[in-house]
Amino acid sequence: CAAAAAVAACKTKCSIHVSIPQDIDLIMTGGREPLIVEYDVGFEETGRLRALSLVLHMDSGCTIDESESDLGVALMHSDHSYFISDFRAEGVLYKTNLPSNTSCRAPGSVQVCHAVSNILRCTNVNYLHRLKRFIGKNVINCSKY
Repeated sequence: CAAAAAVAACKTKCSIHVSIPQDIDLIMTGGREPLIVEYDVGFEETGRLRALSLVLHMDSGCTIDESESDLGVALMHSDHSYFISDFRAEGVLYKTNLPSNTSCRAPGSVQVCHAVSNILRCTNVNYLHRLKRFIGKNVINCSKY
């Protein structure tokens, strides 16, 4: 993406902003431990999110190396700065025959924050209203990413 933005900036002689969806970014940057998230959600009658239970299944590859600390970071960030009154998260590491991944910026947190955002988006739990209240503008017309 950076190369495409540089070529476009040179051709047009103006600054170029490239924005890609987070799931595509995770695939392109690579180097992160694969993570599968199981979740259960509970709602109030009003539709407000009341409870969230997560089980993070992290593939550490053929060696555990830094995966334990990466899983710890993922668990620490798993509430994704949302206030959820009844929240629970647990993690499981798996040793597999795949090569290990090297930790990079924000190990574990990017995957789990993306997962929690998708859980909220997919369950449609007043997500846009919370986002609107946080950033102070109407987000209905914003990009879905």
